[in-house]
Amino acid sequence: MIHIVTAFDAEARPLIDHFRLRRQADHGFPVYAGDDAWLVVSGPGKVNAAAATAHLHGRAGLPWDNTWINVGIAGHAELSQGEPRIAHKVTDETSGKSWYPALITRTPWNSAPLVTVDREDNSYASDGLVDMEAAGFMETALRFSSSELVHALKVVSDNRANPARIPGPSQVKSWLAPHAEALEKFCRTLERLAMLLETPAGVTQQYERLTAAMHFTVSQQNRLQQLLQRWQALNPDMQIPAPVSEQATAQALLDALQERLDALPPVLP
Repeated sequence: MIHIVTAFDAEARPLIDHFRLRRQADHGFPVYAGDDAWLVVSGPGKVNAAAATAHLHGRAGLPWDNTWINVGIAGHAELSQGEPRIAHKVTDETSGKSWYPALITRTPWNSAPLVTVDREDNSYASDGLVDMEAAGFMETALRFSSSELVHALKVVSDNRANPARIPGPSQVKSWLAPHAEALEKFCRTLERLAMLLETPAGVTQQYERLTAAMHFTVSQQNRLQQLLQRWQALNPDMQIPAPVSEQATAQALLDALQERLDALPPVLP
């Protein structure tokens, strides 16, 4: 499953269209979902980005070791407007803390360092990208997944020759839309990597038993993995009950399992 965090609706719109996401009934942050992708619009700033990332994690069913990506615009001293870069280092300017996304697979884009600032920066003193969200996103998403699966993709919106200003929605879309297909391919590669990460034995056993019994599409397999991980967290010693596992189709099984999970009381710390 792909989890996308953007700051603004204009950044989200090309991805909502590409992944065919639908607005969900929600409070606090706008959330969109499809068969194999979730997206949240955080609003500006690293605090909002952190909160929205945590919100999406809960809203998507508390997934573990899944793909997370922060997509949006950023400034850069020299790069041309519309140039994409994936971050190989993200630094919070205020705290000095840094994260190093592990680029262990080939990416469609060149990489660059990224600095997250608390206030708009028009000095262009950094030799890397500058945004206001990535540090909050990274610190939170890495609580739910590994550094191989958590990334930030930014498209340059301003530079010394074209200083910072608020771009119109159509301009933002024109910068981001051309990269939607490459973004999906990159994330699908990460999804395959995620399947190789260690999974609790109980999840693996139930996953193998259920997928051997009936046909699941790739997106249904991903959803099953997510639901089983959630089931394992809430019921570590229980098998999926027969009324669920004996459903006639994969979709019916997924829906029944989702219904069972939604009916469980929340786990309080």
